[in-house]
Amino acid sequence: MKSITLGHLRSEGCRRLLVYCGRTNELCHHHESIDADRWPDETPVRSLDAKMVCTKCGTIGAEVRPDWTSHMRHQN
Repeated sequence: MKSITLGHLRSEGCRRLLVYCGRTNELCHHHESIDADRWPDETPVRSLDAKMVCTKCGTIGAEVRPDWTSHMRHQN
């Protein structure tokens, strides 16, 4: 299965990522929308999961997904 890259997301108009805390015990539930422009186009979205650090609880690891929210607002 081919990984989706940030370049692919950008070509579809998505420039932000949703990052959900990966903490599994005592669930943190923290999430943020971040700008994805700091990483190159060839970066697989899933490769970012292990690199994220929660700014609320400090847990290393997260679930990273495309944030289509702003893209959808511009289409209306």
